Amino acid sequence: MAIEFHCPYCTAAVRVGLDAAGKVGRCPKCETRIRVPSLNQISGKDHSAPAPVEDHEREHGVPFAQAPEELTERSEPVPPFLDPSGTSATFESPLDVTPRESHSSATKYLRRKKRQSPWGALLIPGVFFAIFILIGAGYWWVNQPKFSGRITGQQLSANQYIQIDLNTKKFAVPQNTFSQLVQEFQDRPADLRSNLVNLRLTGGPEGVTITLRPGSESDLVKVPVFELDALAKLYRDHFNEWDDRRLEEMQRSLNDMAENWLPLEESDKSKLLPEYREEVIYNAFVHGLGRLCEAIVYTGDTPVSYPCVHEDSEGNLYFLVPMKTREFDIRERNRPAEKNVLPASFKIRVLVKPSTETTLQHEQSRERGEVETPVEVIPFDKSSADETSALPDSAPPANESPPIDENGDGV
Repeated sequence: MAIEFHCPYCTAAVRVGLDAAGKVGRCPKCETRIRVPSLNQISGKDHSAPAPVEDHEREHGVPFAQAPEELTERSEPVPPFLDPSGTSATFESPLDVTPRESHSSATKYLRRKKRQSPWGALLIPGVFFAIFILIGAGYWWVNQPKFSGRITGQQLSANQYIQIDLNTKKFAVPQNTFSQLVQEFQDRPADLRSNLVNLRLTGGPEGVTITLRPGSESDLVKVPVFELDALAKLYRDHFNEWDDRRLEEMQRSLNDMAENWLPLEESDKSKLLPEYREEVIYNAFVHGLGRLCEAIVYTGDTPVSYPCVHEDSEGNLYFLVPMKTREFDIRERNRPAEKNVLPASFKIRVLVKPSTETTLQHEQSRERGEVETPVEVIPFDKSSADETSALPDSAPPANESPPIDENGDGV
């Protein structure tokens, strides 16, 4: 007589001898450890589904029963069953096994899906989100205002010069004092010369005429800084504010110059003029942006700064730099008494294109107020300063009067 029951895991029909009742063994089909129903279970109730062993690592998935199929007796030995005390049983392999079919494809799919990581469902949306972020960041970066870049500058002819007239009637200085100053410059023009710049101050019917020429060891370079659209827009928005600062500084220094010049002896005047070179002379040739900018030329590892000496009506800046300089940087000047107004990223690398001109170059004549019309600093009138393209025919040559020599290297 034999005991027949179903494996609770693979639902295969298992048949063993009576001597295996109540013992533990392995299912011949799925190799799962199970307990054979005892004789009391056989006689008292249905023994087709014995209780599984508690320490078994069962597979996931829910088995389902089907009609058993007849199989031949196992040809390979099966590990012996264990009795409840844990010792080896003495009975032989089950006499017969009737297995059930394997789980359906639907059950296998459910098992695979359950084993899959939940992060897999987020992979594709995550990739698209990352691409969207990269596109947005790239669009933001491309549309940011650019205050740095490379610009090609043009070296001008060595004969190039620029001239400006300051109408003394429009300045808030004592007219009697200023008239005496103009008369002195008319009788005896003052020259300020260095290896980088030659300046001449002469007197005329309208006031003081200032002429600027490159020095013997310098090149005059024109830089179209408005190629940076962001800089051009920023300058238009702040033109009045920046130019007012220039006019205030120029008027204050011009008052000091007029008061201090006349009492000095001729030998001491040569020491006074360089003190007003930037605040009076260079300020007369530029507007707000030109006053803020300087050129940085590297001599080895040492940076040397050179102020902007002219700003024309088209927004071009002009710098006097050492001869044969082929590249330099433009940045904002550091002024101890003022806060920087240009963005921290402002830096222009200028590549200098050598001059091919052999004839005299001229600047277009214009009134100082033609670039924009800033708020007037009363009673200083910018329209009183006229810039012309060449010296008048009656102007004395640059070497007619004894110059005021300067030994410094800077401009």
